[in-house]
Amino acid sequence: LLTYITQLPPHKIQNTLSINESRRLIVQLSRPLADIANLIQINVTQMERQEKLLNLHADDVEKLKDNLLVPVTNIRVEELTQPRTVCTNLQCCEVFQVNGNKICHYKQVCHDPCYLEEVPKEIVGSPELVRCDAMNSQQHCNYCGCSYLKHMHIYYQSFTYEDNIVDDNVRSQITTKENAKRAAENLIREIKQRRAEYEKEQNIIIKNTAKFAHFLQNNAITAYNDAYQSYLEYLIDR
Repeated sequence: LLTYITQLPPHKIQNTLSINESRRLIVQLSRPLADIANLIQINVTQMERQEKLLNLHADDVEKLKDNLLVPVTNIRVEELTQPRTVCTNLQCCEVFQVNGNKICHYKQVCHDPCYLEEVPKEIVGSPELVRCDAMNSQQHCNYCGCSYLKHMHIYYQSFTYEDNIVDDNVRSQITTKENAKRAAENLIREIKQRRAEYEKEQNIIIKNTAKFAHFLQNNAITAYNDAYQSYLEYLIDR
């Protein structure tokens, strides 16, 4: 047995370091990938609603003019000067409606600023948060009373705002019911095309996230916690 062991090739430490670095990067990608997937789904829903309105009012010139503005939801990002620990529990958040969509405001700031290092960005329930000064020996927050599993580090804040896709040339050309109907049909085609592009992007995100998870499950030394799945479940519950 000893002879066999001595003949084995030595393990390359660089491979382990590369896998650990890959794990860190993949975990940090989980939050923005989930945000993008959620934003795509919001836009697809809004486009489906707009398509129904256009079909309903295709013969009414004035109503068509009002509905030729296609609403979309965009994200504005504002960076924080220092990271902070916030609670994502529903009782610690302020949820308000924007065009029928739920937007969450993290009003419960438990530690600001938080100088804890090596905490993945925007990952709910990261194990490193156990060492945050806001947590007690029972791994619960001294300020809100919730478990560390409901907390996350914020390095930036995302603000959603409503926008509209406007075609001024089309609006000016709508002078008769025939032109109105033709403009509606063209816009419906554009909506379907844009929706197909969004759905394609969403499928790419899901497939690549699955590849990331599969890679870590087969190569990572430590157990892999699917942060993308956890954050998607958090978005659904919210």
